[in-house]
Order: sequence, then structure tokens, then C-alpha cells
Amino acid sequence: MQGEHTSSNLPYLSITPTTWSRIFPDVALVQSQAGFVPASGSKRPNASVGTSRSRASDVPRPTANDPDRHLEKQKTRVIQTSFANNSSVQTLKKKVESIKDLPEWNFDGSSTGQAPGDNSDVYLRPVAYYPDPWRLGDNILVMCETWMSDGTSNTFNFRHDAALLMEANADKEFWFGLEQEYTLLDAFGWPYGWPRNGYPAPQGPYYCGNGTGKVFCRDIVEAHYKACLYAGIEISGTNAEVMPAQWEYQVGPCTGIDRELFPRSPHIISIT
Repeated sequence: MQGEHTSSNLPYLSITPTTWSRIFPDVALVQSQAGFVPASGSKRPNASVGTSRSRASDVPRPTANDPDRHLEKQKTRVIQTSFANNSSVQTLKKKVESIKDLPEWNFDGSSTGQAPGDNSDVYLRPVAYYPDPWRLGDNILVMCETWMSDGTSNTFNFRHDAALLMEANADKEFWFGLEQEYTLLDAFGWPYGWPRNGYPAPQGPYYCGNGTGKVFCRDIVEAHYKACLYAGIEISGTNAEVMPAQWEYQVGPCTGIDRELFPRSPHIISIT
């Protein structure tokens, strides 16, 4: 909405020198006690980008000669594997046509609190995959169950338990509609739009609000919504909540184990 505060004109984490050079190739950086800053005499970049987190549309697309495109040139596919609230990236040599094309993988479960140090291997078994809304092309997001080396389900593998119940009661055709509320915080853990040394006005104008001083970071919310649609998530709505920087979105209705469409949406918003 016109006049609303967005993530690009609010404080956020500084971008890295590498990203800076791609966005502002004509503006040199020097290192100071405060970190990397534009060199003296350099043309000042657009303030809406250079002093805060940049929008995806502001970042130049890699060219055919860009070394970052080596994966595409080699005709490989990238998959981002998600388990619990963690994720990792793997490269495959061919396009994934079915869940059977995805290999079993593993990770160090002792580093995530999912396995003891003396037997830390936790195995990832793909159960669903979705189009990747960031890398696009043949790249995908993969949802996995977690299993131990002795073949038993990991303690935190709640999806496996849910799948058994859904399959045993498939004739009931259970429907699920879920919602997720969340608050967007800046680099210092403070909600966007809140005064630095105080609190916002009482609730009232923020819920389902529009306009300056009422709604913050709508650009992130819209990007998340579009990313969910691209990935095939059954997202069905979103709205601002009762305080500044608080939002909600809804997923569903979904049937049975299709509820796995929901866990992908918080993962998407955490990356967005």
C-alpha cells in the first residue's frame, strides 16, 4: 500500500561486501571500526537499498559468464532439504521426476540435538518435494523424515507418526485448516515499526490494517505469499495482526497427510 513502511526502509542486517559490489559496482567500500562503509568521495547509493536489506528485484541477475551459474551450466539441479527446523543443500545431476529420484541423505544429529554424540548419524528420507521459489528452474525444496541408523524413526519424526494415523483412517477424509501467526523482528530482535525506546499505541488500527503507521513489512508478506503459491503450498489467506509487525497466514483446507504442505510455509518465510 502506498506510504506503508517496508523492510527496505527499516533497519536490518548490513549486506556483505560481495553483495554490495554486485548491487553497487561503482561504489567502493572501505573497512572501518563500524564495519564496511562507502569510501570517501564515492557516489552515495540509493538510500532505500544501500542502508538496509535490499529487495530481490534490486539484485542483478547472474549473467551467462557469472561463475555463480556453474551449476546451471553443468545441467545440475539443486535441492534444499528440510528436516525439523533445519535445512541443507544438495546437488543432483538430473531433473527430479518423482520422489524415487531423491536419494537418502544423512546429517550429524548431535549438532541439532536429535542424536547422541556416540551415534550421531540421522538419515533423511524424502517424502515430498516442491518447486523452489528462489532458485526457480528445475530446482526443488524437499521435505524429509528423520530416521536413526538402526532403522527406527527419530524421536522428533512426528510426521511419520501422523502418516500412520492418516493412512489407518483414510476413509474418514480428515480436513485440516491451519494458521500461523508470526512477528517480524529486526537485527536487534525488535519488532519492525516499534519505537526504539518505547512501545506502539494500543491495538486497534493494526488488525487487518492498511497504510502508514499501521502496517509494516508488507513486501515480505507479499513475497512469502507468492513463494508459497509458486511452491504449490495451499496457502489460502493472510492478514495483518493486532500489533505492528505481527502477521498471520492460513493454509488449507488440506486432506490427510497433505498437512505436510503446511510445514513448508514457515520454512519459506524464514528464507524470504
